[in-house]
Amino acid sequence: MQGQNILSGLVMQVKELLKLLLPLVLIPITLYAVLLFGHDAGNAIIGLAFLVSILKFANPKERRFIIILAFIAALAETGNVAIGFYKYANVTLVPLWIPLGWSVVGMYIFKNLQTLKKINNNVAYGLSAVFYFIIMYFAGLNQANVITSLFAVITIYVLTKSSKFPASLFLFTGIVGAIIETSGTMLKVWSYLDSLGNIVPAPLAYVAIGYSSLILVAAWISGIED
Repeated sequence: MQGQNILSGLVMQVKELLKLLLPLVLIPITLYAVLLFGHDAGNAIIGLAFLVSILKFANPKERRFIIILAFIAALAETGNVAIGFYKYANVTLVPLWIPLGWSVVGMYIFKNLQTLKKINNNVAYGLSAVFYFIIMYFAGLNQANVITSLFAVITIYVLTKSSKFPASLFLFTGIVGAIIETSGTMLKVWSYLDSLGNIVPAPLAYVAIGYSSLILVAAWISGIED
């Protein structure tokens, strides 16, 4: 009976996570609009979402958070493009909708923080191990991918212990990041490059945990964690 209760609780927590993922179908829809109509379509869609978020749904701390996140994201994106880590299609630098998109995603995550808190940290650690193992499996079972995936899981533990946020927040942020990166590279809205400028698969484990780390930095600076 106790085992059934534990399994039932685990299933309920996984369902909570899956419910949060459903609205993220808007991500590939937005990217497909950019593919068809160019970056101006992304600027219009994400720009509107950003304005609605900041004017209608955000409290003062959340407004600081999404503005700071947009600024940090713009710096990080510009730096990565400048060093040739990746490039966006049909544009030299970083389209405006990219840093604004970071803010919209960050806002969505924090608006669902109470739901994420329902997921036990140990469950989130276990799901993180499964998630990054899947990424590692499909990326290839080589030393680099194994190390990156292990680092990602350990980083979730470290971020949880060094903040007031649950492990599920960092797991969820990583999943969102992987969805964004997979959709964007599949549609060729942006491409990752090696040192010779050749297109390579997106380093999903690396960028997924990067999403979590950057959003946490913005949360610390804005004081949204308090």
